[in-house]
Amino acid sequence: MANIQPALYEAFGNIALLPWTSLSFSLAVFAVLSLSRKILYCVDMKWIYIANVVVFMAGAAVAGAAPNLPVVIVGRIVMGVGGAVVYQRYVAMYP
Repeated sequence: MANIQPALYEAFGNIALLPWTSLSFSLAVFAVLSLSRKILYCVDMKWIYIANVVVFMAGAAVAGAAPNLPVVIVGRIVMGVGGAVVYQRYVAMYP
C-alpha cells in the first residue's frame, strides 16, 4: 500500500485520509477474524471461501473504481472483511 500512496495523493489530494487506506484493511480483518473462524467450523468451508472471495473482489472493484478517497477506504474495508475468511482458511490448512 505504501508504494501507491503518492499516486493516491496526486489523484485525490486528501492527505488527511491517506493513512486510513492501509489501516482500514487491517482493522476490518481483525474485527472479523474471530467470527470468521467460528463460521468456518460451522459451515461448509468451500462455499464460505468462495463467497468471501467474491466479497473481496467486490471490495477491490469498489476501491478500484472510486471517485474519491473515502470510497477507496470503504472498498478496502470490504476487502478486509472478505480477506479475513480467506486468511482463516489458510491458517486452518497450515497451522
